[in-house]
Amino acid sequence: MKYRSDSGCGYFIILAQLKNNKLTVNMKNDNQPEDHKLSELSIEELTKEEKKRSAAHIAFCIIMGMLVLACIYVTIKKGFNGITPLPLAFFPLYLIIRKSWQNARKELQSRKSS
Repeated sequence: MKYRSDSGCGYFIILAQLKNNKLTVNMKNDNQPEDHKLSELSIEELTKEEKKRSAAHIAFCIIMGMLVLACIYVTIKKGFNGITPLPLAFFPLYLIIRKSWQNARKELQSRKSS
């Protein structure tokens, strides 16, 4: 069975197979990798993209800071609970956002130096 979905971030092909009464699902991205997308943008578009990613990075840092402070406060008041490890759960998302911003920034700097 094949299913094509527009997730807002691009098209994915979802392949589902039933083997030995076990369902396996594979997702394949039809779009090009992000680096190819950045290399195809003009300098003006790349500048806008870098500013957008920078704003997302800053906003996420502020939210993460508030989350860390709230977790520290709750941990001090009530002890260890389910909220305490939340900053660690969101840390991989921070790394993805930061890497995306750095890729756009590096591409923009390489274009301006050329």
